[in-house]
Amino acid sequence: MPDQRPLIGLNSRYESSAQYPVRDHIRVFAPYYRALLAAGALPVVIPTSDERSVRAEYLDRLDGFVFTGGLDVPPRAYGQAKHPQTQECDPKRFASDSLLAELALEREIPVLAICMGVQLINVVYGGTLVQHIESDVRHEAKDLGSDSSHAIVIEEESLLHRILGSREVEVNSAHHQAVGKVAPGLRVVARASDGIVEAVEMTDRAFFLGVQWHPERIFERPEQLRLFAAFVDACQPG
Repeated sequence: MPDQRPLIGLNSRYESSAQYPVRDHIRVFAPYYRALLAAGALPVVIPTSDERSVRAEYLDRLDGFVFTGGLDVPPRAYGQAKHPQTQECDPKRFASDSLLAELALEREIPVLAICMGVQLINVVYGGTLVQHIESDVRHEAKDLGSDSSHAIVIEEESLLHRILGSREVEVNSAHHQAVGKVAPGLRVVARASDGIVEAVEMTDRAFFLGVQWHPERIFERPEQLRLFAAFVDACQPG
């Protein structure tokens, strides 16, 4: 482990209380920071903000950034009407995260985007989403405490393939939306058997990877910990 752990930002959920605004709060699920700590990083939870200068200063001080999961990206952001199954995230979170995604693209900062995080990245950069997956493959969680699972097939010579070391990997699954039209600058590097996009990367960046599953929930698996370890290694200062 290096003498100084790289500082990794985690965007946060925003949950508001209409009745008691002073009880609005931000939060991040514990597995995200547990996985980063296990991989040798120092995670930092970043609060929501609509100030561009605040977002920019955070990114300028960080060594890497993880876009976390959450509720759905508002479909108006990619020109679609709302599907009955869509559950939009808080507008404050979407505004803050969108700005973070724009600013991250302007920098060489390594990025790992997870579940809703990869969907957000795709939308902000010009893509669309599948609002509700209809498939024989179960992508949604069985319940709040138990993810589904299925295999994905990974493109050879991709960053993800180099990290995981296999063409086919079993992953957990807890989503009902997915990347639709892929944004310019991104390429698909993994799919499920039904064609649903499971990972994208930006080929002109050293480390800019988005995955649809939740590796932080299964980071005890060696190949999933390698994903975090490779990301943290790319974030090493200097």
